Amino acid sequence: VATAVFERPPIIADRPLDYPVFAFGGQRDLLVKRDELAAWSAQTDGEFRMRVFNGGHFYWLSDPQPLLSAMSAELFLIAAGV
Repeated sequence: VATAVFERPPIIADRPLDYPVFAFGGQRDLLVKRDELAAWSAQTDGEFRMRVFNGGHFYWLSDPQPLLSAMSAELFLIAAGV
């Protein structure tokens, strides 16, 4: 399982990734728009899921638990093969 954090989708010249991509963002983020977050779906042939949390660009600073719980749940599902 590879985990990475990027603010912008990488440019993939050859082909999309062959593993799941999960995009997390803030509901009131003024730097990364919702369509930019959704654009990560084009970077994978695998599953894509997007979660938007309450807050701005640094939504996790005031309460990291929702993001950590979401990441933990996604990794659990991958490990379980679901």
